[in-house]
Amino acid sequence: MWAAALCTLSVGAAIAQPFPNRSVTIVVPYSAGGASDGLARQIAEKMRVQLHQPVIVENRPGAGTTIASSYVARAKPDGYTVLFAASSFGVAPALYKNAGYDPIKDFHPLSLLASVTHVLAVNPAVPVQSVSEFVEWVKHHPGNVNYASVGVGTTTHLEAELFKKMAGINMVQVPYKGSQAALPDLVAGRVQAMFDAYATAAPLAKEGRIRILGVTTERPSMAAPDIPTIAAQGVPGFDVMTWMGLLVPAGTPQDAVQTLSGAVDAALADPAVRTSLEGLGFEVIGYGPQRFADYLAQDVNKWSAFIREEQIVVE
Repeated sequence: MWAAALCTLSVGAAIAQPFPNRSVTIVVPYSAGGASDGLARQIAEKMRVQLHQPVIVENRPGAGTTIASSYVARAKPDGYTVLFAASSFGVAPALYKNAGYDPIKDFHPLSLLASVTHVLAVNPAVPVQSVSEFVEWVKHHPGNVNYASVGVGTTTHLEAELFKKMAGINMVQVPYKGSQAALPDLVAGRVQAMFDAYATAAPLAKEGRIRILGVTTERPSMAAPDIPTIAAQGVPGFDVMTWMGLLVPAGTPQDAVQTLSGAVDAALADPAVRTSLEGLGFEVIGYGPQRFADYLAQDVNKWSAFIREEQIVVE
């Protein structure tokens, strides 16, 4: 009898243990070593301190980030599996026939961590100094202007296609396997324009090898305050933010969501973390679960409608 009572107490104590009582895994849809992976690892380290449990980063790259996203969508909704997501997370189901998840129904947002400043850059031989001049130049060279992207369906591709539509111009996409492959051709003039991360483009711009015309967000970027927005240069309403965030599977208990979100908030409030992330080209945002959910819904609706209208499909 006493043994049974002790056993019952032991089981009750185990059930009553607060979240988390074991390691948390952050699944990253990119290979180790990149800027996004670095962001995830910095946040994971600070979360470990707050949660008093190991926070492990697990890399699951491939298939336009859908491998990692679908894996987390199917994970047990207990707070111990977290997805590190980027802008592609929200648009992939509209691009791929079998993405394996719904970005709204299958997930609960935790935190919109940061954004990456993207810019429109051109080869220096293009005789323009502003976005408005570039638009007019392209209109006078219909079908003869090529732009580089880092792949069909990527942010750089979608923002260029949105720019084309809103500016009323025609450019031809030349897809590459990443910025490091595309930028040399932009420098050499084999393509005339490209949307890319400011952190990647800035060193070449400082050397005069490319020219940056504008940032993609509706408001000026803290990372590049002297560069005017595309929206303010003749393409009103143009606004593309490349974001990074954390989500958990739908159905995760609210106490786990609040605990994880609080740990992320503490990490982003650390001055050393903010300085480090800004050095990597990120602009810290720190939206909480509800604000991130609202933003995500708006972003998904915007891009899904655009992708359908333009009939953009990734095989």
